[in-house]
Amino acid sequence: MKIKYKAVLSALVIMFSMAGCSSNSSANDSIDTDEAVLIHEETVSPNEKYVESEDDIIYYNINVWQNKDNTIFVNASSNTPFFDDTQYSVDCDEQIDESDITIKWTTLMGSTESSEKDELVIGNVIISKDGKEISDKKINFMVKGINAVVDVINENSKNN
Repeated sequence: MKIKYKAVLSALVIMFSMAGCSSNSSANDSIDTDEAVLIHEETVSPNEKYVESEDDIIYYNINVWQNKDNTIFVNASSNTPFFDDTQYSVDCDEQIDESDITIKWTTLMGSTESSEKDELVIGNVIISKDGKEISDKKINFMVKGINAVVDVINENSKNN
């Protein structure tokens, strides 16, 4: 039993180290994008190929905005209960455009190829200007699910 517990705990430690959720602001402390311009929006579905019902399809959304002061805002949302919408801001000295934004999607195990058992869950948002990286942050869309597993493991270890 202890070997199984250690293996699960080790796997979770590896997942946490690979998949940080970066955020300067939560959805409850929402950043106002009313006067900002939408620079890039991207939506992926990690499970669309694997579910039978449209109601079961999960979507991950990342929108990148910039206001007149050149501050960049990244908003992440999903229809899954394992993720709370999040936002963060990045200070910038100049205007960016869509070609300055790259979002790399990976699975918890670090693969860029999704499968039914290893779906995409991390959006790595990279913002650059003139070849210079301004921001590189990972958004983990399964953070609440991982925390729930850790809580169960911790509770079971207290009871043993």
